[in-house]
Amino acid sequence: MFYGTILNLLVFTFILYFILALTFGYFATQNTQSISIVLFNQSLPDIPLFIVLGATLLTGIIFSWIVSLFNSLASALTLRGKERTIKEANSAINDLTKQVNQLESENDKLKKQIQKEHENPSN
Repeated sequence: MFYGTILNLLVFTFILYFILALTFGYFATQNTQSISIVLFNQSLPDIPLFIVLGATLLTGIIFSWIVSLFNSLASALTLRGKERTIKEANSAINDLTKQVNQLESENDKLKKQIQKEHENPSN
């Protein structure tokens, strides 16, 4: 079942990329006019519009991916802290369970001792 889910995800991703590539290809054929870009007082003449828009799109995707990585890292660190807290809580539960068992055993011994004293009052 797990492999089927991965396969479905890969097929979906491939189809999505294919549709995006076709869309960008169509957009590129419709927007071939040249433009000039001024960047840091440097003029870059005769750059096709689709290249400028594609580079802008790619830059946005890269920046969003970097932000996503930071979010994933923050989530992983949060989960790690919660896992440590759960581990400490489980350890405390185990210690308390042992202590309860010891106290129950001691309580049973004391009850038996009291019953013996009531059955055989030697005083």
